[in-house]
Order: sequence, then structure tokens, then C-alpha cells
Amino acid sequence: MTQRPRLLVAGTFRCTVTAHGAANGQTVAFVLGEHQTPSPVLACQWLRDRARWIADRLDPDLPTTAVPLPALYVVAPDVPDAPTALRDWSRDVVRQGNAVIQLDQGQGIRFMARDDTTAYELSAVPVAVPSPVLPAESVGVP
Repeated sequence: MTQRPRLLVAGTFRCTVTAHGAANGQTVAFVLGEHQTPSPVLACQWLRDRARWIADRLDPDLPTTAVPLPALYVVAPDVPDAPTALRDWSRDVVRQGNAVIQLDQGQGIRFMARDDTTAYELSAVPVAVPSPVLPAESVGVP
């Protein structure tokens, strides 16, 4: 039976959230989450959700948090504020719209928020996915 050659199908987007920080004297990357989706809108929606999720863990709402208050502390004013940067990015309609357009045009997107110890990277890239191999007769090839 003849096999139809694999074709690349566009329109899939891989999203990744990574934390970059120091461990054992080296900078290392920890993947916090990955997601694959068929549309640029859904890719941006997933990244926005992850940005808010990270921000809420780094800087919980004090009246509703289950974290014991002694475990939380106020950072110095000169320390970069990653939770605020993540929340601002997730709420910025213009930046989100531009991100959807960039992905739709085949470009990747990347946003980084930093604090004093860690950089949080949110990214999405279009990927080509191989189509399944089908028997030649099922696609009308003799």
C-alpha cells in the first residue's frame, strides 16, 4: 500500500511559561507550564491566565489568602515588581491584541517580568505539525 507523504499543517501554537533563576551557582530554567492550542487568540488567553496565576502566587490577596501572614513580607521599593508587571501585561488590551496579530502573522511573542531573584518568561510560537500519514487510496491517489 502506498503512503501519502506527510504535509506540514500550520495554525498550531506552543505556549511556554518558564522561570529563570539561580540554583547551585548557575542560572537555570524551570518550565512552569506548556500548552498547545490551535489559535493565536487561545494562545494569548492561556498566557494571560498563567500570568495572573503566577502573580497571585507571588503576591496573594491578603484578605483571602490561605498563606500564613508570617510567610509573607514586603519587598524593598527598589526591587522589580514581577507580580504587578504580570498583571499589567495580562490586562493590557492593546498589547494582547498586538500579540494575537503577531502570532497570526507567524511570529513568536515573548514577555518577561523580573523580580530580585527570578525572571518569568511567557512565550508562544507558531509550530508546524506533521499531518498524519494516510494510505494513498483514502485520498484518491492511484
